[in-house]
Amino acid sequence: MVSKTIRMGKNGTVVIPKEIRDLLGIKEGTVLKVEIADNAVIIRPLRPRRVKIGERIQKIVEEMKREELELEG
Repeated sequence: MVSKTIRMGKNGTVVIPKEIRDLLGIKEGTVLKVEIADNAVIIRPLRPRRVKIGERIQKIVEEMKREELELEG
């Protein structure tokens, strides 16, 4: 576990140390989620949800076949 002591700046600004940003892959523009749990502030990167498109498409095609629908180009 990496632990650093930091100080809050004006307007509640907190700078996440570079070592921690690098470990978590946080870059400028990364969306972060801020939570409160057990009297602590938790900041974590919000990762985009990955969806397996192939599986979804296959389910749609199977449903279309069941309903005897045809694909149009």
